[in-house]
Amino acid sequence: MFDWEQIDRRLIAAAAILIVVFFFIGMKYGEIKSGKPAEDQAIEELAAGNEKTEPVSEYIQVYVTGQVAAPKVVKLKNGARVFEAVEQVELLPEANIKSINMARVLQDGEPIVIPGPEAEMQSVTDSVGTVSGSGGMSQGLVNINTADVTVLDEKLPGIGPALAQRIVDYRTANGSFAKIEDIKNVSGIGDKKFEDLKNLITVR
Repeated sequence: MFDWEQIDRRLIAAAAILIVVFFFIGMKYGEIKSGKPAEDQAIEELAAGNEKTEPVSEYIQVYVTGQVAAPKVVKLKNGARVFEAVEQVELLPEANIKSINMARVLQDGEPIVIPGPEAEMQSVTDSVGTVSGSGGMSQGLVNINTADVTVLDEKLPGIGPALAQRIVDYRTANGSFAKIEDIKNVSGIGDKKFEDLKNLITVR
């Protein structure tokens, strides 16, 4: 006579063994398919899920000062230009914005200094100093502390409009050049270009 109870136990044990075998086969198949152990893959997936990408700020803040009724920090959308910041402040009657590049894209945290009437009164001849040259002749030197973009572009070799604007922007942000060698702090002016300029510029 068959012992059905014993047969049932054997069937249950065999089924359990098959389940375990299929489980390990499935794990190995997953490892082969992904090329990584299942444990490592699970850890990486968990880490990837926990990672948070730092979002790029939608806004920037710049400080507008100089010839304005009240210097203040202005909040603008990322990619805003100078004219948008200037529109957010009340300019004094003495303010002169002709020497400012209104189309320049702003950077977060930068200062915008609105110049006064002295910038408007400064002409090309005001921006050029005169010293005695050899043979008693006069030689004009460009004052890099007062020259505007036009003067720098037209009077100095190798200085185009873009580099001239960088000189003016650097001067506005950092103050006057203490010595002519300081112009090398401007991006785009190295030792070689300075050698071409040093006899043509002054900081008087």
